[in-house]
Amino acid sequence: MATRTLLLLFCVCKCSCFSSSTTKPSYKQSLENLKKVLKVEYASFFNPMLKEYYKDDVSFDDPLNSLRGVSQYQTNVDMLAGRTLMGKILFEDASITLHSVTDKDDSKIETRWTLRVTAKMFPWKPLAQFTGISIYKVIPSPNPPGIQIVSQQDYWDSINITPDETGDYNKVSKIDAIRDFISQLKPEGYQAQQSGPELPFILLSRGNGYEVRSYPACVTCNVPYERRDEAFGRLGSFTKGMNPLSPSLVKITKNSGTRKKYMSWPLSFAKPGEEEAPIPPQASEKISQFSSIQLQTLPPQVVAVIQYNDVSAEQIVIRKEKELAEALIRDGIKVPSSNQFNLAQYDAVYTLGKRRNEVWIALEEHVW
Repeated sequence: MATRTLLLLFCVCKCSCFSSSTTKPSYKQSLENLKKVLKVEYASFFNPMLKEYYKDDVSFDDPLNSLRGVSQYQTNVDMLAGRTLMGKILFEDASITLHSVTDKDDSKIETRWTLRVTAKMFPWKPLAQFTGISIYKVIPSPNPPGIQIVSQQDYWDSINITPDETGDYNKVSKIDAIRDFISQLKPEGYQAQQSGPELPFILLSRGNGYEVRSYPACVTCNVPYERRDEAFGRLGSFTKGMNPLSPSLVKITKNSGTRKKYMSWPLSFAKPGEEEAPIPPQASEKISQFSSIQLQTLPPQVVAVIQYNDVSAEQIVIRKEKELAEALIRDGIKVPSSNQFNLAQYDAVYTLGKRRNEVWIALEEHVW
């Protein structure tokens, strides 16, 4: 009898434990659930904000603001998104893109993101962009959903990366944040006409003096040349009626004895969900008529970019490539050993106005 009673108690206890584990997720499961919740919140720009995952007195700190409490947190997000009266007056077209969400340890989650917002209070409506990371500190909760955020600390790539080659983030003065924000609100002035629609990209990082972008796979037409106007003439004849994209890309090899250069024009790109870019039918039909031109399919790539408005003389281009490489190393981004980079030019030939030139370095290893 005693043996049967002990066996029954053992079965009850076992079933109870099993039932508990199926109805109440473990802390690790709760952590994974929270990462999924953050993906949903970012995708909807926190509309709705799932408040059960935040402590009532949650703290929020970024380079410009320090807030406490769920309601203040949501009011701040709603203002940026234009969902409050003040937000409707100040901003429009706000969006946030989540690049990654990872758990750093059992008590911290890190997200990487890009925030864009148009300041509509200015007649020229400048676009302000911020990229960086958010560190969420989390704790177990006895109540569903089993985990809660107690604090969020935001850092911007443009001002918070410590210049010691580690890539670590640290707090800086709010004055630095105000200056960074104001620098994006100034009018651009008269711009030179762009040669064509721009090849689309995703801004991954707006660093101090550079950007990191993700470009889709694309098809380009390429020609060797010695004079820029000569290359434009040949590529212009080939792409007539195809509506090529900007920028034109010039491949440059450092420390090379040859002066042979190659210019590329993007013709098409892979749209979201597509792995490869389509070759335009006209390009396939005309390529046999142009012996010096080749078609090339480029895979998706992540590139670091430095922009400048000077003329593209050789010594200026080489200097800008060096500045870009030094900025990347300073911020803990690995510069590839390749001795090649691209000069990107956006302006139509013989147009007036502020020029837009860029140096691109393709990144092989990165956090994005």
